[in-house]
Amino acid sequence: MPNKPIQRPDVGTTPGKLPVEVHLRNFPEKVRDLFELLDKRVKKISEEIWYKVTARPGVTYYSPERVFIYLRFQKRGLRLTIFTGGEKIEGVKIFGYQKGGAKWGRIHLRDGNQLENVAVALKKSYELIKEAIKNNDPTGWYAGLEEETGEDNEEGSTTSDSLPRS
Repeated sequence: MPNKPIQRPDVGTTPGKLPVEVHLRNFPEKVRDLFELLDKRVKKISEEIWYKVTARPGVTYYSPERVFIYLRFQKRGLRLTIFTGGEKIEGVKIFGYQKGGAKWGRIHLRDGNQLENVAVALKKSYELIKEAIKNNDPTGWYAGLEEETGEDNEEGSTTSDSLPRS
């Protein structure tokens, strides 16, 4: 069965999809305010960016070709899992998992004062996903980091020491 292409929600949307307001009803007003501020900042990065409401309380932002932000609503704010391409981005915690998340990290927005720093990280994430798409690099959760081999590595073996640590 062929894959369906990713499309903006305003292009042939499926009836019955949850609007974001349905999720936000279950969270404090502060969460709604933070989401609205963040949404405006994300869409300022590029007019191409769009989001899709998820079954779990949150949204996923597309670049538009691929997801680069998984946003979850929480009682105290917003939890964002963002594409890092394995690079260190200020304020973003890496995942220490053995089998996944090497190119992803997490950042929280719990206060409007954090918006500027979070917005900088999201802009960097967008730039990294666009570069990965251009280079045809894998971007999924289980995509590993490209490890040094051969001439680039003095010992001639692969290492995982290149993983960023926080």
